[in-house]
Amino acid sequence: MKGNETGAFIIDVNDKWERVAAAAARMSTQKGNALAMFKNSEDNAANGRSIKKVLSSGHGSIIEHVVFNIAFCNVSALTEQFMIQFRLASFVVKSRRYVDFSDAGFYTPVGMSAGQRAIYENHVKFLFGEYKYFSEAGIPREDARFVLPSCFCSNFYCTVNGRELLLMLRRMMYGYCVRSCEVRSLGEQLLSQLKEVCPVLYDEFYVSRSEFMNGAKQPAMRKKRKTTHAKGAEILMYPKNAAKILDLCAQYRGTVTETPAEIVRSPRPRALEHLVYSFAFHGISLSGITHIVRHRMQSIVVPPLSAADPLRYLIPDKIRHNETLRTRYEAAFAKNAGVIEALRKDSAQPEDLAYLALSGNVMDVMSTMNARELLLFFKLRTCSRAQWEIREFANDLHEKLTALEPNIFSHFGPSCHVTGVCPEGSLSCGRMRYR
Repeated sequence: MKGNETGAFIIDVNDKWERVAAAAARMSTQKGNALAMFKNSEDNAANGRSIKKVLSSGHGSIIEHVVFNIAFCNVSALTEQFMIQFRLASFVVKSRRYVDFSDAGFYTPVGMSAGQRAIYENHVKFLFGEYKYFSEAGIPREDARFVLPSCFCSNFYCTVNGRELLLMLRRMMYGYCVRSCEVRSLGEQLLSQLKEVCPVLYDEFYVSRSEFMNGAKQPAMRKKRKTTHAKGAEILMYPKNAAKILDLCAQYRGTVTETPAEIVRSPRPRALEHLVYSFAFHGISLSGITHIVRHRMQSIVVPPLSAADPLRYLIPDKIRHNETLRTRYEAAFAKNAGVIEALRKDSAQPEDLAYLALSGNVMDVMSTMNARELLLFFKLRTCSRAQWEIREFANDLHEKLTALEPNIFSHFGPSCHVTGVCPEGSLSCGRMRYR
């Protein structure tokens, strides 16, 4: 493990959090305007009681005004993916496209036996060596990273309100991921800090945790969906009367019906939120999945990494077309599959083996987005500066949606296509003027 600081650290909370939350607690039942409520909460000994009283009635919105900034230092990429599922939080992650991860360090599951640990750590060091080899051979970092295992260390910031933080902590300590010692330990670390910086929320954690206490129980599993080994986007469900829905939106707003192009280019394209599409991405890498889950306004289904097939993986073109590099790349994945199988036969736990899922392993995921979020998705992901794999999937989905609804989705695409200008500044590809 590189560096002395490992874990999750609350680095800031809004300094007037108690006054704001207490004022919000009194807003609905007391006279006075919003500013007066806030002023009356200064040095008010009853603030804590007011907050707890409202929380006990089930009104948790008042603690959404308590905002935390958290630094996650040298935690595994697997834990990063667990955290990013909380869509009411904001994240900024150190990029694997641009930063050299040769000496990033890695996490070793604490539940492994001494023998399992030796095999695991020697193998992970081998994989880091392969990452360095491909990088030094001229392969871009965004492609070399595909041989990195999910135990490599990630660093990121998280900003979250108090209500969502409590949900995070309950799921970290009692939810379906409770078998992960790393996640549970981070939850305990954050809870201990919460006691110091925001005792009211610390108390609330214990008051309302009962519904999560059985979260470690795994749901009954149905027969696994057959993997087709197909690759690309598939539209699963879509509105059959999109044009009529847009017209109804205009009627209810009392405005003249706008063309799809006018809606797309408007500063407030709310009508698009009523068009909902479900789709699947088949054969997308674990790295590619990270680009999808960052879109907050969606419902996404990602299988657990323990279900990843170690022999199903992506080969970047820069490696595919070089026989020497391709042979070595494929050998790394084959060796990884062998180590996973050996550890499995030695009774290693599935949640520990998930740390060996490689960034280049591929899975099938499902998402549901409304058309407004798809507009943002395509602006970012079909841009020439987008990472090449997610750009291929985005272009494929865009092409299929355009074939389905050409009057709408022909106006979608990268920002330059939608708005007529490029937002990338000096990093523009040069095909369109930029701001």
